[in-house]
Amino acid sequence: MRKKVIFTVFVLALLIILGLLTSKILSSSTFTVVNSDASYPAMSLEELSIEADKIFQGIVIKRGQSKLIKVPYSTDLEVNIKSEGKYFEFAVTKVEIKVTVPIKNTQKNEIIVYMEDGGTINNKTYISGDGQLQVGQEILIFSNEAGYSWGAQSLYSISEKDTVNLQLYNDMNVYNVNDLKTKIIEIIK
Repeated sequence: MRKKVIFTVFVLALLIILGLLTSKILSSSTFTVVNSDASYPAMSLEELSIEADKIFQGIVIKRGQSKLIKVPYSTDLEVNIKSEGKYFEFAVTKVEIKVTVPIKNTQKNEIIVYMEDGGTINNKTYISGDGQLQVGQEILIFSNEAGYSWGAQSLYSISEKDTVNLQLYNDMNVYNVNDLKTKIIEIIK
């Protein structure tokens, strides 16, 4: 009986030690994933077309470095020592896009810098629900002067069949890209 108790204590001690070691190994992982979604007001095609500083069809030619943006915030009416140093942080990745078809405030072959939500910085990956642009991908984009957009509702991949699947609150149709460009041009006239 005594041998069974000693053996049981030994096995339990061994399991506890293994559990602690496993926990330490897992917690020292150097790769963290953070969900990094932003919320944008829902916009119609008309609102996007008018609000955007630039609208164009283009091809992604380069993905650049990601950088961390820190935006200070406070729940107090006035920032004080208690609320100092609080901030939201999110990652953006610089993406270069060559304009193939200018629609609004762009020139053919112009290189536009687009700041995509998400990225990897210091082994920490910020994932955006909008997906990630790939080199060679053909897109239709609505952006502001600084190179930012209004999330997934302002960035559309163009299919091999030259179609765009709009994802707007009031329009979730598939359009031929040329028909959609014509519609946008009529709006911004």
